[in-house]
Amino acid sequence: MNLEWLVDLNKGFVDPSAAQDILRRFKTAADELVDLGAEIVIPGVGVVAALLSAAGTPALSKGALTLNAVVALLKSAEMIVRMERLAGHRLTSRRASYARPPESQLAALRKFYGDIY
Repeated sequence: MNLEWLVDLNKGFVDPSAAQDILRRFKTAADELVDLGAEIVIPGVGVVAALLSAAGTPALSKGALTLNAVVALLKSAEMIVRMERLAGHRLTSRRASYARPPESQLAALRKFYGDIY
């Protein structure tokens, strides 16, 4: 989307003109992807996904679609909860990339992020 600083996206939540600029940049970048053959564009940055969702996840020109990533995330979470209930156990991997942080770091992580670990 041709941004210098990722944190500049946060301005879109407090400044309507910044939000419009971000949405314009998204549509420009998305149209370039559509020109390359994309039929659906998935916003990969949470801030952009939230701003698009708040704007009603506008349709792109040329008939392509934009996935409402906020709704997709919520529906994925709902699906995982249902699957775990059916399976009778957790389905989250705790190996490799999804391993729990070292015990020595948990107190600091919980202080910063809350009790999600």
